[in-house]
Amino acid sequence: MHLNDKISVNKWVEKCSNSEDSPILLYKDQNTINEALYPGMKKEDFLLVIMNSSQKEMVSYGNIICLDFTHGINSYGFHLATFFVLDDKREGFLAVFIISTCQDSVPLAIAFRAVKEQVEVNPEVLMSDDTESFYNTWKLVFGEPNKRLLCAWYDDCGWRRKIGKLNVPKEQQIEVYKVLRCLLCEIGAEAFEIMMSEAIGDFEENDLLKEFGMYFKEN
Repeated sequence: MHLNDKISVNKWVEKCSNSEDSPILLYKDQNTINEALYPGMKKEDFLLVIMNSSQKEMVSYGNIICLDFTHGINSYGFHLATFFVLDDKREGFLAVFIISTCQDSVPLAIAFRAVKEQVEVNPEVLMSDDTESFYNTWKLVFGEPNKRLLCAWYDDCGWRRKIGKLNVPKEQQIEVYKVLRCLLCEIGAEAFEIMMSEAIGDFEENDLLKEFGMYFKEN
């Protein structure tokens, strides 16, 4: 709406805010400082929360919500946080967009409260990455979910880093990773318990893998 990105965004937000079904829940540009509306945020901070009427309906309906951050979504280094809801057909629906200059608990808490003012959010399961600021802020605003899951992708990345540090041959590292992937894909509770017990036993019996076995058992 303008060659200058900042002016363009301001114009777009103003246009949306004047529409009948405005998707703008909250907007703080980088020239605003208001401790009452945006406690803890600095003048240079940017925060934009987007959720239209269809998204509100999905958030209130969804009993499984996935939270995720996408880093550096543009040349300004802004971050995008999303609420990803599973519908009754187990298909994903992007229900909330939070664009900010930082990803700590301050803008997240403000954004979460803006969502809470519009719709009741009470998922059975919350899935997120291993960033504690995400989960702790969620508990502060919405309360603790019945179940919390870590995204499998982050588990996999953590395992790869840990396995890569093992002082064992590459072939053995690959075998360890295969065991973990089999465990990750097993959906039967009884079969998983048996496989997990056997895997930990095998790790602990191997002097080179004993430390990893303890790490895996604890995590």
